[in-house]
Amino acid sequence: MNKSVDVFAATNPAFLSLVLLSFIEGYNNEAEGGVPFALAVLPIPIILSGDLDATFDGTNIRTGFYSWVKQNPAIVVNLNSRINESMEYIQPAISYGIARKTIKIDDKGRLWALQQNAANFYTSATLGRFFKNSKRLGNWIGQIKSTKTVFNHLGLEV
Repeated sequence: MNKSVDVFAATNPAFLSLVLLSFIEGYNNEAEGGVPFALAVLPIPIILSGDLDATFDGTNIRTGFYSWVKQNPAIVVNLNSRINESMEYIQPAISYGIARKTIKIDDKGRLWALQQNAANFYTSATLGRFFKNSKRLGNWIGQIKSTKTVFNHLGLEV
């Protein structure tokens, strides 16, 4: 995480729900479907890992998930641990998004963005990159449309 970012603010459910909302928006746009609940664990530990921030530099929506992982093998190093350590923040972020009616979980356990408003925060000099990167990650993963394939490429077990 960038040293200029307040750790308390970065673990705040409201902020994290916007990071998650950005991911969901990107996924929903590409997959034209809801985010499988299992994939909701990915954006927060990846986006808020300061050492992975630079892996998004020079990327765009056309870079794609496979190229991004191939060009940055550090992404998969300790990812399981990062996810496990983030679980205490992920659940409150989802709950907050549902309570604020920005995120919805359908009857199949898929997440949907109810408000396409995370982009309003992209211009923030300090925090905007988190939302942009999260949406980009959602775009890439939404292009794949397979939880198992995503997890396999990240060295995770489903």
